[in-house]
Amino acid sequence: MTLSPAPLEAALSAPAEWWQIVAALGPLAVLAGAVLAAFIGWRTLRQKLWRTRRH
Repeated sequence: MTLSPAPLEAALSAPAEWWQIVAALGPLAVLAGAVLAAFIGWRTLRQKLWRTRRH
């Protein structure tokens, strides 16, 4: 039994719904959140180091 490529072609040719586009950007949002958290952590450590050296 062989499947026809017609359903696949129809699915790929149809425009994506807005929620499909948002769902595809989910991993990018996770990466952006991780980068932001790392930046905030780095700044906090830098501030603590600066304060300990100052006193």
